[in-house]
Amino acid sequence: MVWAFYGVGISYGVGISYGVAISYGVGISYGVGISYGVGISYGVGISYGVGISYGVGISYGVGISYGVGISYGVGISYGVGISYGVGISYGVGISYGVGISYGVGISYGVGISYGVGISYGVGISYGVGISYGVGISYGYISSCRK
Repeated sequence: MVWAFYGVGISYGVGISYGVAISYGVGISYGVGISYGVGISYGVGISYGVGISYGVGISYGVGISYGVGISYGVGISYGVGISYGVGISYGVGISYGVGISYGVGISYGVGISYGVGISYGVGISYGVGISYGVGISYGYISSCRK
């Protein structure tokens, strides 16, 4: 099954999408920004540059990241995340809160998201995603489930 979305879409309520959560945008960067990788953080984090991390990351608070992030494993995030650049994520991601993302995101696995998501750019996702709340998207989004 192939699903493609072009243009501007606003959805309200409970949706089940085939693709990784609302993984249009930068990785699964809806949530707490740099919650990819190993580490537990509380508060505000700002990072510039390239980050590569493997493992499990749990973060609480506000995260702002610039650059390239690659993550493998399980990430759980709570709060507000803003990210710019390219994000690639593998595994399971669960996020709560508000996420704004700009750029290109590719994600694989299962994602569950709650809240409001706004994204700009191109997103490709594979897997199963369940989302609750309001989603606004601009650009081109495609997902595919074999």
